[in-house]
Amino acid sequence: MEKPLILKIKELDESLIQLVNNAGLPAFILARSLEKLLTELKQLEASELKNATEKYNSSLKSNKKGE
Repeated sequence: MEKPLILKIKELDESLIQLVNNAGLPAFILARSLEKLLTELKQLEASELKNATEKYNSSLKSNKKGE
């Protein structure tokens, strides 16, 4: 059985909190780093959405051709 998503999220949250707490950096530096990370994640999310949409639309076109 694959680990449930809710457990993966909980582990990620705990790992990030531990990493931030152990970084030993001032909050203003941590905030900058986390903002950069968030920007990259948003770009990745947009790319994943675009790819999923293209794949789905392509499959719909393939199904219509096969009918």
